[in-house]
Amino acid sequence: MSLCLVLSVSECAPVEVSSNTDWNKFNLRGKVKTIEEVSYYVEIKDGKIQKGVREENTFSKQITFNEQGQVLVYNTYEKDGTLYLQNNYEYSEDGILRKIKKFKKNNRYMGMDTMIYNDKNLLIERVSYSSKDSLNNREVFDYNNEEKISKFQLFSFKGELLTTINYEYDERNNKKEVTEYYPDGRLNRKRFYQYDELGNEIGSSWINADNTFFAKWKYKYDNYKNQVEKLTLNEADKVVVKREYHYEYDKHHNWVKQIKYENGKPKLITELNIIYF
Repeated sequence: MSLCLVLSVSECAPVEVSSNTDWNKFNLRGKVKTIEEVSYYVEIKDGKIQKGVREENTFSKQITFNEQGQVLVYNTYEKDGTLYLQNNYEYSEDGILRKIKKFKKNNRYMGMDTMIYNDKNLLIERVSYSSKDSLNNREVFDYNNEEKISKFQLFSFKGELLTTINYEYDERNNKKEVTEYYPDGRLNRKRFYQYDELGNEIGSSWINADNTFFAKWKYKYDNYKNQVEKLTLNEADKVVVKREYHYEYDKHHNWVKQIKYENGKPKLITELNIIYF
């Protein structure tokens, strides 16, 4: 699958955020030039929460933006700080993303994604190529009358359909139902979404094709639309895992430190170093 811009930053904002920019996607306020995110395991010393060794299950990240709020470079790093993957974003003169070129350390070329748009500048196809510029896979997007994605399909390098996902929206254009299908058209599973009056996603649930339970979550947010609680529930609506997130903010109301708790115990400290234009 293609690279997705995913941080532990939430994807909406209640205060001043530039709309239709990558800043907005990362819930960033102000003219952000670079963000660097690193996570550490928690250590308790003298009864105080402190950061310990680097967390080993996720990559640290560094993302550089241009002055229009578009991603220019998205890097991920190994636990020891060495580069894992560098993604360079290329735009046309009208500011439309055209290519993402990928490199490993020592500038070793790993391939690229190319974007194809319709006459409304909506992304209709994303084609991924290998380091030898042979086809990896192809993603195809359809849209509804509100210019929201209505269908996503993934095809292999041989042109075989791998998956189909259909999207439905509520009257506020919030995603309300996602349906996944196997390549032969059989139903795989469905996901349903719930929102509050501010448009925050406050719940979601998966069911299997036979309507049996698969997974369920509930969420809460602070005034800056950052997630402060995530509950994983079982079929009887009993809490299986409770995750809480505590934040420290800079003067722009962007969080710079997050402490993650699991079932009441501090587990991770994530630091977000932000450089502004």
